[in-house]
Amino acid sequence: MTHFYNPPRKSQEISRKNILTVNEPNELELALSSPDFRQVRLLKMKNSNITDETTKCLLKVDFELQVEKIDISENFSFVTDDTLITLAQCKALHRLGSINLADNNISDEGVRIMSDSGVFSRLRELVLYGNSGITNESLLALAASEWIKGL
Repeated sequence: MTHFYNPPRKSQEISRKNILTVNEPNELELALSSPDFRQVRLLKMKNSNITDETTKCLLKVDFELQVEKIDISENFSFVTDDTLITLAQCKALHRLGSINLADNNISDEGVRIMSDSGVFSRLRELVLYGNSGITNESLLALAASEWIKGL
C-alpha cells in the first residue's frame, strides 16, 4: 500500500462552497463554463464513472484554477495513466497540493509522468493504493523527482 499524507492545517480547510462534486462524466465540462468554477478548491470525482477522456476538458481552461485537491479515486479501469498525462499538461493546476488516485488503473509509467511534471511541484499528499500497476519503481521515481519534494 502506498499512501503519502500530510494532515491539513485549520487554515487550509475547504468550505462546501469551494467543492465541486462530479457524478457523471459530462458534469466536469459543464462546470468549466460556470463562473463559480473559478472558486473551486476541491474537485471530487470519486466513483463517478469518469474516464481518461473526461479529464481532457481541463486542458481547455484558459484561466488560473484555485484547485488544491483532486479526488479521482475508485474509478477503477476507467482512469489510467492517460489521466496523469492530461493533468501533467494542465498548467492551470499550479496550486494542486493533493491528489487521490486510489483504486484506479495507474501504473509506474503514470507515476513517472507525474514525477517529471512541474504541475505537481506543490504536491503534499498522494494516494496510490489499489492500483495493481504500481511497484517500488514508482517510489523510486518520486524520490528522484526534482519537482515533487514535499511528499
